Amino acid sequence: MDFNLLDTADYVLAQKLFLKVVGLSYFLAFWSLFKQVLGLYGSKGIIPIQESLKVIKENKTIHPYVRVPTLFWFDASDRSLRKLAGFGMAASCMVMLGIVPALFLFLLWVSYLSFVTVGMEFLSFQWDVLLLEVGFVSFFFALQSPPPFFLLMALWFLLFRFMFASGAVKLLSGCPSWRSCTAMNVHYETQPLPNRIAYFVHHQPEWLAKASVFVMFFVEMVIPFLIFGTDGMRNVAFWILFGLQVVICLTGNYGFFNILTAALCFSLLPNSSLTWLMSIPAYEEPHHMIHLILEGVGVALVALNILEFIAIFGRPRWILQLLSKISPYYIVNSYGLFAWMTTTRDEIIVDGSVDGETWKTYEFQWKPGDLFTVPKQVAPYHPRLDWQMWFASLGSYRSNYWFIDFLIRLLEGSPDVLRLLKKNPFPQRPPKYIRSLLYQYHFSDLETLRKTGQWWTRTYKGYYTPPFTLQKTDDVK
Repeated sequence: MDFNLLDTADYVLAQKLFLKVVGLSYFLAFWSLFKQVLGLYGSKGIIPIQESLKVIKENKTIHPYVRVPTLFWFDASDRSLRKLAGFGMAASCMVMLGIVPALFLFLLWVSYLSFVTVGMEFLSFQWDVLLLEVGFVSFFFALQSPPPFFLLMALWFLLFRFMFASGAVKLLSGCPSWRSCTAMNVHYETQPLPNRIAYFVHHQPEWLAKASVFVMFFVEMVIPFLIFGTDGMRNVAFWILFGLQVVICLTGNYGFFNILTAALCFSLLPNSSLTWLMSIPAYEEPHHMIHLILEGVGVALVALNILEFIAIFGRPRWILQLLSKISPYYIVNSYGLFAWMTTTRDEIIVDGSVDGETWKTYEFQWKPGDLFTVPKQVAPYHPRLDWQMWFASLGSYRSNYWFIDFLIRLLEGSPDVLRLLKKNPFPQRPPKYIRSLLYQYHFSDLETLRKTGQWWTRTYKGYYTPPFTLQKTDDVK
């Protein structure tokens, strides 16, 4: 590709559409937080942010305000948590409406960074850090139209690196499921939150599942190179990469991830591909000094992307040291989903009891539990507790300290935490005892579903946590 021939005026519609979809991604992220924030991070939540900040401040080995940049240093009350999430929803709408988008994109980045830096497990997903990285570029990208050349390149390189890394880490991990092309035989069943379509795709012929692995590697590791080709090549790259996001969205629940990735894909399209959707806006010749500053920012972002790309294949010490200095701000991040394929599905079932003999089950809103409950489509909403329960099942409760805090909140009858669940089996008063059991789940076969309406089968594996109580009483029977 001859970069000298690229006229960024041909991408003003892509710029406009990209910013609107980024605004939509922010809205979905803050909307999910607004509904869950008190149960996750409130004073009676699973991981109270007030307590987390207190621990961080007592850690003398770091400078808390630099290494943990968050507005919650000023006020981490329940009211402030809700207000900041609500502000994020409102500011996102301003971006989607095109009202001073640069200003609101900056405020959105600061607001979301404030949650992510102290959000720990519940805000550690790849689309959270991708939203911060895309959001940081978006603020500068919105300051000038047509977009500055190197800022456009930064977005393209980010999309290239994100897609290429998604395929590369699967090969570099040494995972036998990926190397034997059998990963898709189990993926639809073992992914965090399957939906109804995933159930039926899981029953596809084995040859088709294996073929889809080859297609996936081709799309993720070959197609991204078309980004740096001609306009026609970028159009091909757009439709294939966008199509991949549609397929992922249809067969799983990944929050706003697919919409955010689609925003990056839209940046590839020239005006001629988007005039059916919107008219070309009027724009003025950019101010020379502002243009130079923005191009300088773009050059720096492209350089950081190149360093992070090199780090896919190995992390030289000097690169690690450089990237670690900016890591608290999530300006550039490493990516790679499902590097090691989970081949079995374990589920944690939480029970409570008043007397230690009769146990009742807490039902989650979205994750598998009842064998006859249809796997639901929840994305683009992101139920963070349900998602994190999947990660907890991969290890023990000793390596998931938050899970014990979750159980304690159930014993306390925390209304904010209980609102994260579908059903509270103890509406009058909390149970005295609580336990969690581990089951291995499988999709039922098609004949069983047809005859009985049962979507899952399961096998008991044992205790995940033994029964315990907050009260000083006799041991559980």
